Amino acid sequence: MGASKRSYKGIVIAALISALLAAAPLAPAQTAQEGIVERDAAAIEQALQGIWSDALALAAVDIDDKTSDWLVSVDQQVVSPFLGFWDFGPMLDDLIEPHGVDLAPSLRTQLLAELRSTYARYVFEVLYDYRLNDQTIRDIRFDLNDSQPNISATIKGPLGFSPRVLFLVQPQTRDITIINMKVAAVSYTAWKKNEYQKYANKDQWDKLVEVLTVKNQTFFKQFCLDSSALDEKTKESFYYEAPIYLVNACL
Repeated sequence: MGASKRSYKGIVIAALISALLAAAPLAPAQTAQEGIVERDAAAIEQALQGIWSDALALAAVDIDDKTSDWLVSVDQQVVSPFLGFWDFGPMLDDLIEPHGVDLAPSLRTQLLAELRSTYARYVFEVLYDYRLNDQTIRDIRFDLNDSQPNISATIKGPLGFSPRVLFLVQPQTRDITIINMKVAAVSYTAWKKNEYQKYANKDQWDKLVEVLTVKNQTFFKQFCLDSSALDEKTKESFYYEAPIYLVNACL
């Protein structure tokens, strides 16, 4: 991976966990007709603030205590609630277009699962490697009447400048769904499209699933328990509580 890709990934990872989840006051919500009203925007903000508070606490855990139990807590308190705001379908369509029209439903399901796991991995990478600073974000805005509805924030980035981050959304009646993100005017799909097109162009969907799976499982495997040292009850409890991306990495 080149320096520019590493730089973009660093900002993407920081933005994922800080821009949207930051406990900072929102600018007045600009709401679409019959869309999110002030009280709904406040409810969304309150939910995100709770996720951010948990993220700060979990990032501050000592590195030696960031084990499988820690991962389960991060998933339950941060990752699952955060990714609950996302719809990865439009993102996947953008990554593989104009291909994928005849993509088998089973393969599409696998690709969506690995794309979701990729975003989960990004969040875990931040919480595992960094101590978060809640002063890294400012000027959060809901711009839902924009031609490209978005939630945006300015991030104090790791590269000495402060890019504007946009989470592109589809406003619902009383909620939002995130479908993409832009960092310094470059979307995630534009950044990653070549990687997906490399396999889509050749109709190598199984290979694309494999590549994404290996990346995700390589990271999550470090949190697997030593099954040889566990009794059956403990193993059953682990696989029951653990998120699917950890289970898949440990099988």
